[in-house]
Amino acid sequence: LTVLRLSSNDYDGEEVPATIGNLISLEVLVLGNNGYVNSIPLSFAQLVNLEILDLSENSLNDNIPTFFENYKSLQELNLFSSGVNGEIPQELAGATNLQNLFLHRTPLRGLM
Repeated sequence: LTVLRLSSNDYDGEEVPATIGNLISLEVLVLGNNGYVNSIPLSFAQLVNLEILDLSENSLNDNIPTFFENYKSLQELNLFSSGVNGEIPQELAGATNLQNLFLHRTPLRGLM
């Protein structure tokens, strides 16, 4: 499985399924507009082949994980209105192929 699009579902109040992190061949993961809460699962650290990750329009309430530095193929990261907060991690600069970064409507601080 290389593409998983599960956007615009009614998962209000549920956490992002950690088992998605087991799908290590994923290149595209779209989970936007689902009402997910809490944090991005640590198991997502295994998704190093991702080219597109969309977690926009959820109710996450945690920092951006530092493991994005291992996402060498990541071209687009969409965290628009996702609920992520805190400091923008310097490790995000490790995503060297990142072309599109959407962070608007998030209470983030810091520089990249």
